Amino acid sequence: MRSLCPLGPGLPLLDAARRCGRAGQGDPLGDHAIEEDAPRVRWWRCAACAGAIAEEGSRIALPGGAAVQVHANPHGLFFAVLAFATAHNLSLIGAPSLDFTWYPGYAWQIALCLACHQHLGWFFTPTDSLSQQASFYALRQDRVAAP
Repeated sequence: MRSLCPLGPGLPLLDAARRCGRAGQGDPLGDHAIEEDAPRVRWWRCAACAGAIAEEGSRIALPGGAAVQVHANPHGLFFAVLAFATAHNLSLIGAPSLDFTWYPGYAWQIALCLACHQHLGWFFTPTDSLSQQASFYALRQDRVAAP
């Protein structure tokens, strides 16, 4: 869909309508384009390109209960990670691996920003198909911007 807003197609649809002053004025977005009372989704974004990655409401505690954990990889690099139940606009790289996993019982895949290919973190999947544990995303605190 082509944006009619002179501010460009890069703005989210609601923000574009609000900034252009076209909401509720017979614009192509219609009368339902902006609901001022509707809750706004707060997004964690890629720090490099500002792409929407995870909704604030999908944030969860990491295994062990912490909000943020710091882990080292085999090369001695340290990563502070935050957990999210769901995430968007990520590309998962490689097959799930158990090598050097930070969370026993979980395999990991590298998660890259779909837009700019920045390494944002990892996707962890339970290895036991009968497990009641859920998959989650561990995103690097230094690579995502808080809402």
